[in-house]
Amino acid sequence: MRAGIIRAAALLCLTVGGLTVGGLTAGGLAATAPAATAAEATLANKTVSILVATSAGGGYDFYARLLARHMGPHLPGNPKIIVKNMPGPFALANYLSHIAPKDGTEFGILEYGTPFAALLTGTKTEFDAARFGWLGSLDQFTPIVVAWHQSGFAKVEDLFSRSMKVGGSGPGSSTAGYPYSLNAILGTKFTVINGYPGSAEMTLAMERGEIDGIASWCWTCLKSQKPQWLSEHSARVLLQLSVRPDAELAAQGIPTVMDLAKTDEQRQLLRILFAGVAMARPFTAPPDLAPERLAMLRRAFAETAREPALLAEAAKSGNTVVYVPPEEITDLLRAAYATDPALVTKLQAAFLGKY
Repeated sequence: MRAGIIRAAALLCLTVGGLTVGGLTAGGLAATAPAATAAEATLANKTVSILVATSAGGGYDFYARLLARHMGPHLPGNPKIIVKNMPGPFALANYLSHIAPKDGTEFGILEYGTPFAALLTGTKTEFDAARFGWLGSLDQFTPIVVAWHQSGFAKVEDLFSRSMKVGGSGPGSSTAGYPYSLNAILGTKFTVINGYPGSAEMTLAMERGEIDGIASWCWTCLKSQKPQWLSEHSARVLLQLSVRPDAELAAQGIPTVMDLAKTDEQRQLLRILFAGVAMARPFTAPPDLAPERLAMLRRAFAETAREPALLAEAAKSGNTVVYVPPEEITDLLRAAYATDPALVTKLQAAFLGKY
């Protein structure tokens, strides 16, 4: 109703030199109409792009396209929304930081490990996660270690007895950093084969026998994207890569990394390593977006995340939607970057495989 009133006001009002003229007085509704009208003028007949940090066909791509199908009516002017994929280590984060327009027409979904890259790798990145205009996350998931049924890996103990080849996107990614870290912290024997842009390519590589499995996929991804793997017993979940257990996996007797930790230091390192799970599908706008533009995107994102049609579509495909507000993402990052430097140094060596 309020949006309709504002649109009506846009037809009746004209702002010239800061004065509103037309059928409305300068007070009341006319006082709020110019800002809303400006937003509509910016996005009406425009195309908004949601950029994805991974290749098409994976979990991040699914959530971007899900959002794109429902978010338009929640934005002023009901713009057309399209999805573009921009895979590659930090490619999207760098693009948003230095190239993307700062008018609300482009935002993206990052891999959940990317905001922690500077902390986990110790390298100076070309982006500052604290400066991004976080919109929120659409899920909190449980990462898993999953093995192909012909690989010979059937239980968690097998991860400590011989090398398991897992796919990775490249140094600094969670798909590489998680198995490297588990090797250093817990003593597993993962061998990371880098060069796979996303989970779609990794799952295909599993089916082809190129790799034994993945050490950074998610449980809901497996259920929604490869349900036949479960029904046909083609894959086995060996380990939960999370501090808190997923109830469904726990009922199957699948342990968490915390179940394998033996010392306080191991537990501390694992808590930092998997902190990003709480913001598993994070969307962000470029840094330095005008406050009114950022507020517009955040409001539309929150409304869309709670939309019954979106929730129903996600459920129908076997996916979950858990809205995480931007304030929680900011708090999570602040706490992680305040970690004891001595622990951070150890974790950085582990994450990069330099142990």
